[in-house]
Amino acid sequence: MIGGVAIYTPDNPALVAVLASLPGRLWRYADHARLLLHFTASKARVGDVDRWGFSRLSANILRGYIPARVLVPLKDHLKAAGVLETAGWSVGRAATGFKILPAFSGPSVRHVLTNTRLAEKVAEFRASFATADTSDGAELREVINRRRPVLDHLRRCLGRLSLPDAPRAVADAAIAEGAGTDWSRYATQVIGHGDDVSIKVDGFGWRVHSILTRIPREVRHRLLLDGRPLAEVDVSCAQPLLLACFLVEHRTGPELRGHEGTRGERERTPSMLCAAACPTYVVRPRVVHMLCASVPAGELRDFTAACEAGLVYDLLAADVRCSRDTAKGRMWSQVLFGDVDAGGKTADAFARRWPNVLRVIREWKRLGDYRDVSRTLQRWESTIMIDHVLPSLLAGDKKMGVLTVHDALAVMVEDADRAQHAIEAAFGCWGLKPRVKVK
Repeated sequence: MIGGVAIYTPDNPALVAVLASLPGRLWRYADHARLLLHFTASKARVGDVDRWGFSRLSANILRGYIPARVLVPLKDHLKAAGVLETAGWSVGRAATGFKILPAFSGPSVRHVLTNTRLAEKVAEFRASFATADTSDGAELREVINRRRPVLDHLRRCLGRLSLPDAPRAVADAAIAEGAGTDWSRYATQVIGHGDDVSIKVDGFGWRVHSILTRIPREVRHRLLLDGRPLAEVDVSCAQPLLLACFLVEHRTGPELRGHEGTRGERERTPSMLCAAACPTYVVRPRVVHMLCASVPAGELRDFTAACEAGLVYDLLAADVRCSRDTAKGRMWSQVLFGDVDAGGKTADAFARRWPNVLRVIREWKRLGDYRDVSRTLQRWESTIMIDHVLPSLLAGDKKMGVLTVHDALAVMVEDADRAQHAIEAAFGCWGLKPRVKVK
């Protein structure tokens, strides 16, 4: 069965010759090269490219299939042979833009993978995608249709962005970020002209992605909207806070205790939101409730208080003696979003402070797809910010300049207080008291 795993690459004799003559040890990775071309061509075929025609491929995803020691020399060889053109500036630090040049393009032809390990990885991914995300297409269409007015407004606001003295500002920001000249080229060409107004909603976490979510923080803070500076209104520890609320709600879930209130109030509970986001919860809600109920009340109060104060990452950073940003990234990968076996110093520090919270997270992951935790938290966060906060702001001013960066809003400086109150009110619907920072 593994031998039947197929991908599709351009049917081009020149390309076949290049792949057949890979130098040195690279010849063992011809299938990996074909997979890279498959990803690039597949995105281009459905129009999922930037305005320069580059397919955006995540480096983290590529490394899941192609060994890190092989990816760079393989990519460099294909570039030197004239097969690929790349653009690191087209997507940001976590990904690269790829484009197959015309001399090596052509109609797609089926290729059966002969590398057993690679075929197993592709087959495993396709199987997990089929079982976990079969409803994403219909759900995503419903989400996008519901959000259409808000998304259209965000798109118009993106077209009003600019950078003051773009080349100098971008160069300074690139140096501060340590990102090099590619970032300068990216930000100067895209942000400086203010004409990349594409918006996408992903099917996993229903998050809204735009150019604003793909640029360095230093560049983002220099942006102007209609020639005026922006303030960033940010929710501290948003996803840990939502996790805390979920645990509190499900210690005695509505299905077990009965939930009073109107239908609208019931639909705003974490239970109702989780039903759309978490297949494990839909199938086994009582098991989820039992897990949450096993967290001691004192530990849960301490965790919730740390989340509401926005101190979770700071506490972990102090415990492992690293920066807050480092602790944040490690908590995401080791605690919230990694697989069941993910761990490390930050996870150990989390376990010392909140051992039962970590146990529930890991047991929840074992119940089904480990991504259910991240899927639930991201969809919930997106629902609050896009479906509640933004409509409430636009109801008062339909021309208000506002943009989103996941759990943060970028607004005119004079609108910062209003945005802060809107966020606090929206989270308050779920009994949450977030720390909202204005930068």
